[in-house]
Amino acid sequence: SEEEEEEEEEDREVNELRRHDLEEDLSNLEPQSPANNLLLRWGRLAGEPTIPEREAAQSVQDFFVRFYNSDHFCNQQNFAKTSISLSNRAEGEGLGSLLNGYSISAMNALVRGRRACTHDTRSNYINKLTCPSQTWDCLFQPISAACPCAEMAEVGPQLPTVNNFRCITSKEAATPIRETKLSNGDNFFIYDHLTKFDGALPFRSDHWYMAQLYYYLFRPNEDLQQYFNVLKAKLFPDWDGKRTVSVHIRRGDHWMGAHLGDDAYVDTIRRVVNATGANTVFLGTDDIVALEELPRQLAPIKVVSIPADYSIIGKIGANCKGMNKDCRAAKYLRTTGEATDEGKLLMSQILLMVDSIVAIGTIGSNFSRVIHQLQWASKILQHGLLSPDLAFLDMSGDHYFMCGWRLSQHMQRDNKKVVDEWIAKYAYYSAATQTRDV
Repeated sequence: SEEEEEEEEEDREVNELRRHDLEEDLSNLEPQSPANNLLLRWGRLAGEPTIPEREAAQSVQDFFVRFYNSDHFCNQQNFAKTSISLSNRAEGEGLGSLLNGYSISAMNALVRGRRACTHDTRSNYINKLTCPSQTWDCLFQPISAACPCAEMAEVGPQLPTVNNFRCITSKEAATPIRETKLSNGDNFFIYDHLTKFDGALPFRSDHWYMAQLYYYLFRPNEDLQQYFNVLKAKLFPDWDGKRTVSVHIRRGDHWMGAHLGDDAYVDTIRRVVNATGANTVFLGTDDIVALEELPRQLAPIKVVSIPADYSIIGKIGANCKGMNKDCRAAKYLRTTGEATDEGKLLMSQILLMVDSIVAIGTIGSNFSRVIHQLQWASKILQHGLLSPDLAFLDMSGDHYFMCGWRLSQHMQRDNKKVVDEWIAKYAYYSAATQTRDV
């Protein structure tokens, strides 16, 4: 139709502007440098239309399915050579830390042609009464559906065990979140290794490939999906992710958000709601006071959340008020031995945040990092969304670091500047993405 042709022409014009801007940004790079040649290739790729990005992501998801279910892993004779047994580093770790440890370990194994098996990953976040193994298989689909690790392990032999993880990239492990400001050639470490197994894989950064692996590893199994559906229908029957901004406020860590009080979040939320046209805020936090006070401070904006008494933080009570190091659900679960579905509850919160316009949080929080990776991968697969900035607003800076905040030294104290930049970026990309139902 004439209307569709006009929309296609607008798309072409927007993408041409994006390509022009990216070329201009990259024009001062020295072409002799191998690292800068990679920057130029990625920068030009970033200016391509967003529909092929969705196809690229789906091709990687298909690769994971083929590779993890291939004879390379499913041959019992190769089991001990191709697989490792991943055990959690410590029972006292939070869910975000455990999930990130699993993902980074899984990628370390994958680039070496190996599979990280989780049949020994006991976690107190999983209800021992309903799923006695207390492994990640209680929440997620198996990494290899055709030959699950647990079944192959029953007939042996015993696998080598890994209980920690290393950085993916070979040097600084720094992957800036802005696709036009990549730092060095190591940002393509994962791509370089995976092409040994499939030469047709798309040329993308480590950050992009990690998001895709998170999405594959944390596909809900039937039990988690049913729990999520029931919870969502009960608490949020009118949920509309396209009109919702999600917020995760981490207050219980030994450093997180010390300079980010409620005022900073309130101001940021209001500005992002205004910029995106959202009508609802979904709030998740380990600070009971913030859970109670922010809806009042944000009025008349509608704020929804999972009630505190659904979670362990409701039982810990006073230890989860404000900046408090003693708000530790993992420690409570370990010391009490209580059978609980806290893992399902927190994963449901993550899934709700993934299904929103953008998540606001602090990328140094392991929990926020899981949200960011899943949300970005999800939006790529659904809409071809290229920029990770549009899937996550980092309250504390503008860089993503694969192995945690300790290596980053990037804490941004000027939160207003961070929000200004995000809103500008959102406006820059929204014209191209809104025509594709983002």
